[in-house]
Amino acid sequence: MKILGIDIYENNKDVLLEHFKKLDNGYICVTSVHGLIESYENKKISLAFKNSFANVPDGMPIVYFGKIIKKINLNRITGPEFIFDFLKSINKSNSSLITIGGSDESINLFKELISDRFNKINYVTANTSSININNSNDLKRIRKFVLENQAEYCLIFLPTPTQDLLMYEIKQFSNLKMIGFGAALDYSVGKIQYAPKILQKMSLEWLFRLIQDPKRLFGRYVKIIPKFFLYLLLYSFQKKNKDT
Repeated sequence: MKILGIDIYENNKDVLLEHFKKLDNGYICVTSVHGLIESYENKKISLAFKNSFANVPDGMPIVYFGKIIKKINLNRITGPEFIFDFLKSINKSNSSLITIGGSDESINLFKELISDRFNKINYVTANTSSININNSNDLKRIRKFVLENQAEYCLIFLPTPTQDLLMYEIKQFSNLKMIGFGAALDYSVGKIQYAPKILQKMSLEWLFRLIQDPKRLFGRYVKIIPKFFLYLLLYSFQKKNKDT
């Protein structure tokens, strides 16, 4: 299924992980409507999504679009759940792992999580330095980090679309398999509280997050949903004109 020209993964996440493990290199974008809007507005971001192995739907507007408009039984794959699925999967094969992004505090808690629950994973090291994706020195530094710390997998804990652009850059010179998990790191180590089950069932997790962090999220939420529907209309109109 395509939304705003970007392929969205439609199948089971366990199947996805099994196929992902067989890759020589590549990356998975865990994306929401925010990522799709950024992709529609920026060709380079669009290129990052279009060159991924899969773009999984972490957002109910994407799921509703699939079910209502495309008539596809699409299931949401949330980052906080998917990260544990991934760790369980690679723990079985004694895989090696590096991470990029996240705070020192969160990464230390993540290391403890790996040690306690997934101790067959070789957590090589982490890079928690700030990254400006448009700064060539930052990119050189990340390249050096990746090449000096050989591993099979890399998890990226940066905001969208920075993490998606970074994975696209790394893929050009590395055999890493990468997943961009963003804030799922802080969920996994307990720094961000999960929404109550009743709000999850009602697709109101966004409201719970907004209450927790209104200053950062209010402006984003006010803009995102109207933009999404506007861009859907524009994209549909542009596609129709191309086809005629």
